[in-house]
Amino acid sequence: MILYVKKEGEHLLGLDYKRLSRVFRKGISNRSWFSLSPVKRALFRAAKGYCRSAGEIASPKLLKALIGIIKKLTSSVKREIYQRGLERAHELRRKYRESDVFDWCPQAKEWLQDMDYIFYLGVSSMNSKGCGFP
Repeated sequence: MILYVKKEGEHLLGLDYKRLSRVFRKGISNRSWFSLSPVKRALFRAAKGYCRSAGEIASPKLLKALIGIIKKLTSSVKREIYQRGLERAHELRRKYRESDVFDWCPQAKEWLQDMDYIFYLGVSSMNSKGCGFP
């Protein structure tokens, strides 16, 4: 196991007050703050207040919880669509490789790398709740 040795004045994850404030404003603007549970909101506010007074959070458990909250606050619909589209494209690539679809349709490889098609796969995945062929 390799341990990271922190230098003087260096932030391990960049979770200082300024960064947490920016994430908070992003969460308010994209309305993801309001989808958090009251406990997660309180935890984030407490961490933000702690960073304001003490400067840095050292607890790995707290950092892990905050990273999960930060991911939720900074997520957007477009990012979620692309994520689901990429997952679906990887799944289709695996299925097509197993059934030798690429032998008789080599364009399918290009389609599965096209960002517009990946976006289409993500939208259809979200509309069909992840079941069925798009």
